[in-house]
Amino acid sequence: LLRGVVATNPHVPAMRCGYAFALAQSGRLDEARDLLVDLMPPGTSSVTDDANWSASTACLAETACLVGDVERAAAILPHLEPLRDRFVVVTGFGAGGACWGPFSAVLGSLRRCLGDADGARRELDHAVDALDRFGAPLMRDRVVRLRDGVGTRG
Repeated sequence: LLRGVVATNPHVPAMRCGYAFALAQSGRLDEARDLLVDLMPPGTSSVTDDANWSASTACLAETACLVGDVERAAAILPHLEPLRDRFVVVTGFGAGGACWGPFSAVLGSLRRCLGDADGARRELDHAVDALDRFGAPLMRDRVVRLRDGVGTRG
């Protein structure tokens, strides 16, 4: 299904970024890594700045972390740090949209990937506070699980 969506929307980088993240989440790490490298050639730090930049970049960040690509995680980090207090938004191009959650949660993943456990906990604590204020208990619970797992594996 996702491969078809990507094939029919080659002009929308967010589709490929989301596909890379889905591949990584499903354990297809080699495919996810290959797509990540294609989306972020050496020396680049993100994708095209369009309406879905925040979601695209969040997907790239999480994919980099899941496949253990420290170089790309480090390249993305400075672009997201100024957005710590904002939320990742997915636009539906006029057909609605969605909220992914706070950028601080993505920053927590990046810092964990880069071996900064204290920084990861700090970002994830920030995300939990933001989600409490936002009134998103399910997202909050997911971030709490991530935070509580920092330092216990990978």
